[in-house]
Amino acid sequence: MVQPYARAAVTLVLGLMAGCASYAPLPLNKSATMKDRVEQLDVEAHPLPPQLGIDDIALLALRNNPDLVAARAQRGLAQAQMLAAGIAPNPSLNGSYGFLLGGPARSAHSPPVSART
Repeated sequence: MVQPYARAAVTLVLGLMAGCASYAPLPLNKSATMKDRVEQLDVEAHPLPPQLGIDDIALLALRNNPDLVAARAQRGLAQAQMLAAGIAPNPSLNGSYGFLLGGPARSAHSPPVSART
């Protein structure tokens, strides 16, 4: 007989603890840093050829320009915010109770209760 109450208590405690979870986003690193060596450059999983051509240099410059890297990060953040804005909020359950304090409702045309005899 105690076991159903224990299960209900454990369920209630776990439900209340789950409601305490919160999320705080970390700030993005917006500082632009230059690369010192060729090995630090983002080559997008393609090995660099022994001799770089004009197209290779232009591609490396576009992929590793700090301002463009920051702009791509901001674009990704904006896309994530648009996705989050379109998602329905988490469901929640609310309840309340109240006591009736005023007695039966009276209309403006009805006489007071003491005069109705």
